[in-house]
Amino acid sequence: MGNLKLFFNFFEDNYNLTNNCKDIIKMKDLFDDFKESDYYFNISKLEKRKYNYNYFCKYFEDNIFFRKYYILGDNNNFPNHIKCYIKINNNND
Repeated sequence: MGNLKLFFNFFEDNYNLTNNCKDIIKMKDLFDDFKESDYYFNISKLEKRKYNYNYFCKYFEDNIFFRKYYILGDNNNFPNHIKCYIKINNNND
């Protein structure tokens, strides 16, 4: 599975566009969610080494669908993040 489809499917299944720029998701939180997902669990060890945090951020920075929502942080007080999206609540209670 190519990284475009892998990351895109994960993101679309777990996050919704809100068009509210005050809604943000830190890239670290997004990557942690990805690492806990079935998408990550089902890829090979080689792919897991390849799809690290830096590769993940670079994907969102360069992707035609997501780059307008990706904000590069200053690495100190303002982390890298995606704006205008919120996480879908997947509780089935």
